[in-house]
Amino acid sequence: VSEGRILVADARQQRLQLYDAGGQHRRTIGRDGNGPGEFRGMMTVSVVGDTVGVWDLSARRFTLLTVDSGFRRM
Repeated sequence: VSEGRILVADARQQRLQLYDAGGQHRRTIGRDGNGPGEFRGMMTVSVVGDTVGVWDLSARRFTLLTVDSGFRRM
């Protein structure tokens, strides 16, 4: 992710964790569930700039997010 930020996919908790370049936790994105920005079975996470794509195998959907504002679209 840009500006030295680090994005960690936590498939066990169904969320993404964003850290700054110094290792400080900045944001949690997503949670377990069926709604927009929620995940049931994160399988693949892809990052291009500040846009994150998550393939949720259990929900059979691809979700686009931004690291700054969260959910964009499914």
